[in-house]
Amino acid sequence: MTLLYILGDTLLYACFALLIGHFSLQLIPHTYRPDVAFPIRWIRLLILLIPVFFSLSVIRIVLYLQEDIGLWLTLRSVLFTFEAGNALILMTICCILLFLVVRNTSLHSGRLKFALFLLLAMVGTLAWSGHASSITGAEGLLVHTAHALSVFIWTGGLLVLGYSNASNPRWDNVLEWFRPLVTLCFLIILGSGIYLMSVVVKIDDYPNSWILPYGQALLWKHVLILPVLIIGFMNGKWSYASSKQTLKVKQMRMRMEGTLILFIFAATALLGQQEPPHSVEDTLKSSGAGQLSAFVFPNLRFEYSNIEFEPGMTSVLFLVIGLLFGGLVVFLIRKTNESIKTLFLGLGMSVSLFLAFLYSISLTF
Repeated sequence: MTLLYILGDTLLYACFALLIGHFSLQLIPHTYRPDVAFPIRWIRLLILLIPVFFSLSVIRIVLYLQEDIGLWLTLRSVLFTFEAGNALILMTICCILLFLVVRNTSLHSGRLKFALFLLLAMVGTLAWSGHASSITGAEGLLVHTAHALSVFIWTGGLLVLGYSNASNPRWDNVLEWFRPLVTLCFLIILGSGIYLMSVVVKIDDYPNSWILPYGQALLWKHVLILPVLIIGFMNGKWSYASSKQTLKVKQMRMRMEGTLILFIFAATALLGQQEPPHSVEDTLKSSGAGQLSAFVFPNLRFEYSNIEFEPGMTSVLFLVIGLLFGGLVVFLIRKTNESIKTLFLGLGMSVSLFLAFLYSISLTF
């Protein structure tokens, strides 16, 4: 079931990204964007899928609690007394309204603004059901909303533009506004991401949390961001702005970058299924270190005082491999038109860096 929840959350984020990317592009004047031929049936399907995927978190709670008071009483209790249930009701209402508003792919100004307002409310609802909002209240809600919205605008823009009409002559005007937009999104993501992480894990405890499943999922998310930044920077400098690259190659690079961010969505979904370690020491004692840590450290004892950040030869070796992968990514973007190979090299870089950091944990007995 855990795999189903992870898949559901990943697809939920993807639906948000595609919808926000599509409708955000409608705000750009026609002279500065290509035609986006996104069939209306797919847009409406994405809207309908959001409450379906969002409901999985509620179903998980209901299945966990239903043995005590029965299924229907538990379902009613969760829907009307739990934040996750309230959020599902609000999300469903917003989706119904958005479905009724969207009748064709191109909306007039009034409908477009209302559709974007509903999408913003839906992102806020998603943030409301998250850890930061439950711990820090309105502050966490606002920061999480800004974080998620920036990610969805970035990813959705890449994917929608990557699959837009390549023959449209207005495509060359895209970079005039897209690169500054992505830069702004990245800065918001960076600042809000640090805040959101600090709510759950103290910054000083971050290396120690790598021994826990939550810390490992968070680390995996962070190392996936590194190749995205490298590929995004190189694409902006060498691919998108180059007159030597064909439009088809530029769009393939956009699809590749957007696809890599989808892996970050999967890491975020995995993160949501783990117990947040507000105290690494307490979580380690109560829940253990997880299967991956038991594999990497077969003689592991669950004692917090024995965890130290001390890189060794194994971690250095994986770090060198990761840097080599990163160098190959830069080389391919600058010298070739390869996109699929660049994607896999980026993933190889992330895996190598993940193992490098994980093996940098030193345990003494």
